[in-house]
Amino acid sequence: MNSIVEKDLDWIPIMHNATKWEKVSDNQYLLYNEYYQTKMFVSYSAIAIVLQINNANTIQEITDKLTSGNAKNIDYERVLSFIKDQLYKNGIIEIENIQIKKKKSHIHLERIIIPEKILQKICHPLVFLFKKPVVLSVITFCVICNISILIKELPWQKSIINETNIIIFLIGLIILFLFHEIGHCTALQFFGKNSKGIGFGFYFFSPVLFADVNPSWTLSPKKKMVVDIGGFYFQFIITTVYLVFYEITDQAALLNIAYLSYIIFIFNMNPLINTDMYWFLSDALHHVNLNKEAMKELAILFKKGRKEKLNIFLLLFGMVKILFITIIFILITYFLIKTLHVIVTGKYTISFYTVFKDIILGIGFIFFVREIINMVLKQRYKRN
Repeated sequence: MNSIVEKDLDWIPIMHNATKWEKVSDNQYLLYNEYYQTKMFVSYSAIAIVLQINNANTIQEITDKLTSGNAKNIDYERVLSFIKDQLYKNGIIEIENIQIKKKKSHIHLERIIIPEKILQKICHPLVFLFKKPVVLSVITFCVICNISILIKELPWQKSIINETNIIIFLIGLIILFLFHEIGHCTALQFFGKNSKGIGFGFYFFSPVLFADVNPSWTLSPKKKMVVDIGGFYFQFIITTVYLVFYEITDQAALLNIAYLSYIIFIFNMNPLINTDMYWFLSDALHHVNLNKEAMKELAILFKKGRKEKLNIFLLLFGMVKILFITIIFILITYFLIKTLHVIVTGKYTISFYTVFKDIILGIGFIFFVREIINMVLKQRYKRN
């Protein structure tokens, strides 16, 4: 980029055609690129600069137009720095034929399976479920049903694994996951925004469904928090439906799905990985990217001659996250070594469960090693 902007006076910034912005609050705007999926919160003064980028004016001409108005505190160096260091790096503008790499997703091999238009039709009749009186009534009903049914059917009181119909179990599980994602999308539609679709991919080494709710970034933190937990809410509803139908039909698969739903709920409550609770916590504490900010805080802690005041919460969050990832990596490595030992000694028993479990362990190990290598290389690149 440096070679390109050496001729700053003649440089004409070109707006990327996927750039958009929306007002979030009185003096806060969301500036984002739909293609690169990059976003940044800026003030009106930043939007004023963006509005002057018309693919024809140079930086100097843009500065002259701004300073001829009310923007007396803006000068050429400030405009140039903002365009180079912020707009370029976030894909808001293009420089000649150079493109920015699309933002890396935590979900790999992702594919949209329910497109936006179809999803809008699915969510539309369900929007009423997010009205306050309805929410209170639904949650009260679900709590009463869950308690009354599960008291009689605690997993350690009755083993029904062998009675489970595997086809009903798998279909019911897919509906459970799908309904969870529809919950996020319906909450978003309740606030006047539309999800870009529901997709399928792999998070870490596990297959997952996901909802594209990027438009929620233009909502207030409280509304975003509702979108974050909309999946929990719909999952609770469909779990209750399964329990009620289990009472009526005595179909063991429905009860087992309900048990698994609670396990998934507990997993999603972990804010140390990018689950719903992570995003809920980020929005509740007004952090755009909690992971990134926590890692920056840790870097400041070990910085020589630091003068910055540390954020204790971010510091602790970063430490706990690193500890959590380390423990998970050690456990995966331990079980993988144990499996390899069984294979070498000829004691390995081939079954669907053992093969599936060991494949997952192997993929998990490869994923963590790759992520660690990428982190090390990234830090080395920054130092160089």
